[in-house]
Amino acid sequence: MFLRLKRLVLISFLVIYKAKFFYLDMDNSKTFSEIQAFYFDYFLGAIQKFSTENPFLLVTVCLLLAFILEISLPKRIEYDRVKRKGFVIDLFYFFIYDFVIFFLGLYAVTYVLNNLFYSIIGGLGLDKASLQIFDIHGLHIVFQIIILFVIVDFFEWFAHFLMHRFDFLWAFHKIHHAQEEIGVSSSRHFHILEFFVFKPIVFLPVSLIGYTTSEYAIYTSFFIVFVAFFTHANAKIPLGKLNLLINSPNTHIWHHAQNVPEKFRYGVNFASVLNIWDVLLGYYYLPDDSKNPQLGIWDMEEVPKTIWGQFFYPFKYLFTKKWTSNRFDVIPKEFIKLKKRAKKKASKKAQK
Repeated sequence: MFLRLKRLVLISFLVIYKAKFFYLDMDNSKTFSEIQAFYFDYFLGAIQKFSTENPFLLVTVCLLLAFILEISLPKRIEYDRVKRKGFVIDLFYFFIYDFVIFFLGLYAVTYVLNNLFYSIIGGLGLDKASLQIFDIHGLHIVFQIIILFVIVDFFEWFAHFLMHRFDFLWAFHKIHHAQEEIGVSSSRHFHILEFFVFKPIVFLPVSLIGYTTSEYAIYTSFFIVFVAFFTHANAKIPLGKLNLLINSPNTHIWHHAQNVPEKFRYGVNFASVLNIWDVLLGYYYLPDDSKNPQLGIWDMEEVPKTIWGQFFYPFKYLFTKKWTSNRFDVIPKEFIKLKKRAKKKASKKAQK
């Protein structure tokens, strides 16, 4: 199965091969035109040809399967799954990321970031061989997949936590959390720069044990895409004690909630697949069904509802140094101050 999946990304790595020259030689506009033409031709061919090895078909099937499960399971919160707020814009994000950007941009950026990293350490007198802990390919393929899964899952947890911990990163990540109602397609509702920073940086630690860009791309493209969709479903699943181990709609919906105890200063349930990281590090939270999650963020109305508005929003807040904190123990106080300032400004404008 792993070898078959590897064939799925070979066509994408032809794109990387072309893209790397664009990134390394910014003056070569001809190469950029070739990338665009190559990818456009591949995209048209992929959507016209039905094949079980078509990556666009695979990700669409994952979305549809997750959506079927969502509408088949009992709701966690009472709102319509299709007519919910943000459903249309979520589908737009899905199309842009998974069809237009993902197979060109993510692989190319990961490839270039990896080269840049080793170029920097080369300038410090180090090389890849001196940093590599061991070569994972000496192990059985089953162990390779398990180790890759555990390492990537932990570093995705850690990167996710950092996006909540630091205001600079939260300014971008809050786009994902500024949703009053979520569903399977909500997993693609995030800022594009988060997409191009989060995934490539997670690759660096796995590169130190010999994984290649293609093997990492296979994992991020196909192994966890369904999980990402399904954890955002508005659904209840009777997992019992398994909630402590596996991330699901039961636990992830509380990651999107505002009404969690203040002791969780930066949020709860940061897991991608395994909840054990949250359990071990003290960020696991799952109350009984008598308590309903209140989705969204405190300053929800501050975040634009349009694609372009959401793209420029983080830069506006970073450059104007406005409040963007995600600390649950200070949000109510700061939010009240924010509201008072907004009322004063509105009053002054009305007087003029």
